[in-house]
Amino acid sequence: MDEVVLAVQKVKDEWNQTFPQTQGHIEATEACGKSGRGSEEANSLPRLNGAAQDGLALLSLYSLGLMF
Repeated sequence: MDEVVLAVQKVKDEWNQTFPQTQGHIEATEACGKSGRGSEEANSLPRLNGAAQDGLALLSLYSLGLMF
């Protein structure tokens, strides 16, 4: 296979792995505080937010990788 095709496939595979993880972190962040476990969830919120932001940054990099 051509190098470009392999590079595109690698980015697609990484995207397909990262997207559902990031979506899960975002959904968990949105649900934080709804279950009534107060302080336990409040402690998790910064971690979930950071994980979601990291995932979004990776997805942005993958998107740029496909553009060039």
